[in-house]
Amino acid sequence: MGVRDGKLTAKRTATSLVVGTLTMALCAVAAVVLIWSVAVPTGPDVCVLTYPGPRNCFVSDRSDAAVASTLVLGVTFAVALIASVTLFRRWSWVVEAGAALVFFAGAAAFVAVAWIPAWA
Repeated sequence: MGVRDGKLTAKRTATSLVVGTLTMALCAVAAVVLIWSVAVPTGPDVCVLTYPGPRNCFVSDRSDAAVASTLVLGVTFAVALIASVTLFRRWSWVVEAGAALVFFAGAAAFVAVAWIPAWA
């Protein structure tokens, strides 16, 4: 991340790129697993025993929210990854910003699927 004789030190920037992109990938995979684990209601106390049940009790309604969240998260991950790979030599902070963006997008998607029944 330093400059020696007009050239970037390749080892430190390559290491930060690899670590940053792996962090982005792990955050994205963890978010998708969490999203799809809450997308399907489970357990005995999930839905009220009335017919018809609440809107967020049906798997089809919850899966629509999970698909939309997964697509948004995938696009966010792709943009962050492309920006990190193309811009990391000039601005090393882009990798960390991309990892933070993927983390917060995954957290927001999980919260939206899990606790916003109007969207489900």
